[in-house]
Amino acid sequence: MLTLQELSGRFAGVTWRGRNSFQAKCPCHDDRQASLTVSDGDRGIVLYCHSGCVTENILQAVGLTFADIMPQREKPVTKGRFDFQNVVAEYQYRNGTRKLRDRNKNFLWQHREPGGSWRSGRGKADHVLYQSGTPQQTIFLLEGEKDTDNLASLGLFCVSAEDGAGSKSKWHSTYTEELTGMDVVLIPDNDNIGRQFAEDIAAQIDPVTKSLKVIDLRKIWPDLPEKGDVSDLIQHYGKDRAPDLLKDLEAAAEPWTPFTVTEKDSFLSCFKPLTAFEEKDPEWLIPYRMPKGQIVLFGADGGVGKTSIAIDTIAAISSGKGCLLDDSNVEREPLLTAFLSTEDSVSQKLKRKLREAGANMDNVICPDFSADQSGLLRDFKFGTEKMAGFIEHYKPALCVFDPLQGFTPVNVNMGQRNQMRDCLAPFIGLGETYGTTFLILCHTNKRKGAYGRDRIADSADLWDIARSVLMVGYTDKPGQRYLSHEKSNYGELSETILFSIKEGAIVDEGRTWKRDREWQEAGTSPNSAPKRHDCKDWIITRLESENGVMKIRDLEAAAKDEGFTAKIIRQAKDELKEEDRIYYRSVGFGNEKSWMIYLTD
Repeated sequence: MLTLQELSGRFAGVTWRGRNSFQAKCPCHDDRQASLTVSDGDRGIVLYCHSGCVTENILQAVGLTFADIMPQREKPVTKGRFDFQNVVAEYQYRNGTRKLRDRNKNFLWQHREPGGSWRSGRGKADHVLYQSGTPQQTIFLLEGEKDTDNLASLGLFCVSAEDGAGSKSKWHSTYTEELTGMDVVLIPDNDNIGRQFAEDIAAQIDPVTKSLKVIDLRKIWPDLPEKGDVSDLIQHYGKDRAPDLLKDLEAAAEPWTPFTVTEKDSFLSCFKPLTAFEEKDPEWLIPYRMPKGQIVLFGADGGVGKTSIAIDTIAAISSGKGCLLDDSNVEREPLLTAFLSTEDSVSQKLKRKLREAGANMDNVICPDFSADQSGLLRDFKFGTEKMAGFIEHYKPALCVFDPLQGFTPVNVNMGQRNQMRDCLAPFIGLGETYGTTFLILCHTNKRKGAYGRDRIADSADLWDIARSVLMVGYTDKPGQRYLSHEKSNYGELSETILFSIKEGAIVDEGRTWKRDREWQEAGTSPNSAPKRHDCKDWIITRLESENGVMKIRDLEAAAKDEGFTAKIIRQAKDELKEEDRIYYRSVGFGNEKSWMIYLTD
């Protein structure tokens, strides 16, 4: 490091001001007033040209570098600690501050004290934009000082904020004031932070600028690297060609307009800050067992009484009375319900059962599948526009689907993770909007020892997306069933309901805290093989979940996994074939030939 005395010999017009400072003529401009101040600072010699010349250029003009005026350090400096020995750039601001950059891209702010010496930090200086180049009407706004100097060297007037891109808080109101009435061209770096910062800043300065454009450097250089900037573009195309490319891009750019959600991007309007949401307590269609506007799953083996309970519930909601799922006598407002069933005929069975259960027949909507001669209801499935249109039009308080398979799209595999979730997801928004509760009836599997979630393992997405899950099965008392509340996202689990069905009517037989697991484990013996009719039910349910067709060997393997013996499986298939509920057919030829099992239409 040179001494102050040694350094003075490099300049003309030297006048000493004490032992630690002198004035001299700046070699970077036609200096007739000795406008360069050179003084000893806390961390080296400080050069300050009152006409704004850059220290790096001053040193270069007298054959020196920053290393000649900075103290030597014994230890190398890495990222995070400023390396005064290897300062590679100095950026002078108009408010009397400067920013230094070392070889490791560390930055240090300094401000000038009244006596002329430099101190760390910005001090009390106002926030101003960094400027480079001769002032003009069109001003180029960049992210950093290096880009600003490099682009200004091409004859343009450029500015940048003190702290580059990042959060909105880095942009100060004084910057906006400086750009008032200017034609501004904003050039972000090629990264998401830069592009978002550009949108944020453009929104702030647009009201005060004469014109505003935001240009994308990738339109000049499609292969611009990630985080690439205007300095990279200048280096790539050279100083002779880059200016014309930038001017052509600026001329072709459309004036910036505030981002608005178009019809094409209407999904963005679905996203809001938490402050826009109303905080609500859970509402109930049936307290604790059926949350209003949510999906409720109702799983049971075939013939246990799912449809009977559904009818009892629909009758109660439609007429304003209590039902089995209520824990006490209730009176409610009669509400519109929808019973969507693909298993039972409305005319031959459901209407009579609903009437006998006390339903308000005007408050129950059903599809007339028998009258659909043109197939309009064929694609009336979960996740379709027809389903959404139906809910939007009728706005039922309760919509019952019996069974799940009847409304699952043909291209959805119930066993495939997330497919059921995707087609049921629209119910979340529809339920929130119209207050509709969706009750989905589904068959359970026959796996030995399975209970709760595992009993509907072929459609685990159902369990996950449902806010409440009810499971039905038999107790150890002849003819008695249980209805166990297995999942509740909005409240505590309710007691298990005991009931029976006599002459088609639901009979309430009390409450217990015994759950599905206990009933299932109590009814399972390691020495008792599953019954043939259980296997038949399982085969039908599995085929329904596979859209009505499987390879025979795959079905048999899955049945064995459920605990059925080869003999029981063979007997069950034979009976189903005799009943004309299934049939076999070969597909393919030669080595590709496979035997398939089909559900009879």
